[in-house]
Amino acid sequence: MEVVAQVVLFTVVAGLKYPRATVAIGAVYVVARAVYALGYVRNPKLRFIGLIPSNICLVTMFAMSVVSVL
Repeated sequence: MEVVAQVVLFTVVAGLKYPRATVAIGAVYVVARAVYALGYVRNPKLRFIGLIPSNICLVTMFAMSVVSVL
């Protein structure tokens, strides 16, 4: 929940130029966050299974947003 504002902003900005890629990356992000939440509840050591892909998606959407603006 702490990065919701950034995810929404990056999704909107990146989606203006790369709509299909943004939807795909956003879907992967949602699944990765769900895996993170399940791992966090069951065993906190397993949360990294979902954390790494979600962070990769976040950085990718940030990069796409920057490229969209340029």
